[in-house]
Amino acid sequence: TDRPVTKVIREFGPRFTAQRTIPKPDVWLEIDRDADARGLFGVYQRVKDQFWKAVEEGKVVGLTGK
Repeated sequence: TDRPVTKVIREFGPRFTAQRTIPKPDVWLEIDRDADARGLFGVYQRVKDQFWKAVEEGKVVGLTGK
């Protein structure tokens, strides 16, 4: 029996593994993965406002490391 998360993987997995053209970023956000002891959550907290603003403007966001 599937657990809830495996149902999601079955539904969305093919979308992630399908052949497709990946667009080039037109906005780059610089992240420093070592700047916050909270890990990925801390990185997200630092750039989330910039990220979602760019997405709302229709931009393709890329992340680059420091």
